[in-house]
Amino acid sequence: MRAKGDHRMNVTRRFGVVLTVFALAMMVMAAPAAAKKPWEKFKFPELGDITMPDYQKHTLSNGMT
Repeated sequence: MRAKGDHRMNVTRRFGVVLTVFALAMMVMAAPAAAKKPWEKFKFPELGDITMPDYQKHTLSNGMT
């Protein structure tokens, strides 16, 4: 027959193992997220000025503009 302390020690050990595995998984997953994004490697020139074309306002017979 096992003592009551053995069960508590097993639960604590399992919790420690699960916590360690979780922490390692989070560190492994965080490394690619911190890597530089591919689109950040490219340099693009500034966009030129945008000029809006002239337009005429037209109202339909039902009042829509």
